[in-house]
Amino acid sequence: MVPGSVAGARTVRCTCRGRSRNARRYRSSRACRRNPRISCFKTFPFPDPTPDQRERVGEAARRLVELGDGWLNPPGLDPADLARRTLTNLYSARPAWLANAHADLDTAVLAAYAWPADTADTAILGRLLALNLARSGGSPD
Repeated sequence: MVPGSVAGARTVRCTCRGRSRNARRYRSSRACRRNPRISCFKTFPFPDPTPDQRERVGEAARRLVELGDGWLNPPGLDPADLARRTLTNLYSARPAWLANAHADLDTAVLAAYAWPADTADTAILGRLLALNLARSGGSPD
């Protein structure tokens, strides 16, 4: 898959079919139907963490899942209240414990990339793009 444009396009081009598709619909289909092994993450610049960094990322991710699951499905809640406990409502409320859990995971992932913990989002995107292009042999054009 190739992005439809450099500036965060909403359409993508399926490289095996050669036609543009809605990005959301493509992601939901999970893979190209003609070649199910194709992956747009083939050249994604995943970090090369040390075993300790890998453990810290895993621990932070598990903690985030545990906290989210605990909020979504608390024991003893009646079905009406349980039905209102959705991820949308959780992330709309954005409680401090959720923000802190995400910050811990972000810090662990940035450490795995050997990037400073205060790296701005735009700098992260630029660095990921540069790593991706280096792996794919592409250019930003």
